[in-house]
Amino acid sequence: MSRLVHKLRQRVQIQKPVDTPNDNGGYDRTYTTLDTIWMGMKSKRKVMIVRESQVEWLDQGTHEFIARNCAVSKALGTGFSDGFSTGFDSIANLNPLTSELFLFMQRGSTTKGKRFRIKRMDDWEERREYYLIDAEFIEEVGTGANV
Repeated sequence: MSRLVHKLRQRVQIQKPVDTPNDNGGYDRTYTTLDTIWMGMKSKRKVMIVRESQVEWLDQGTHEFIARNCAVSKALGTGFSDGFSTGFDSIANLNPLTSELFLFMQRGSTTKGKRFRIKRMDDWEERREYYLIDAEFIEEVGTGANV
């Protein structure tokens, strides 16, 4: 993981979903960008756990992001210290990056890229310098790809 620390080369938007009622009785989802920061990213492999005769896939995200704590705190504010909420699969609302937020990794412009749902967040190496974020790929936007 240390190879990502110096490679914060991806422009990533932190986004909040906005659901607006439509005429069909459903909702149309759009996203509001809260801020754009530099992050590192790498794909993850699925982890399989075998216990006796049971096989279980560990529920992790599809990608791993790393961001500087100061960039996230500046973008979203810090109401409480990180110790109250990091390291849990269901992220508490005390954390600056909650499970209701999305990451949008830009590709060439601010409207093209890939969107990820935040699944988990940890204080990387417990130094309060970097956040390690597990995220799940949701969709590709603006590139014409059908995913």
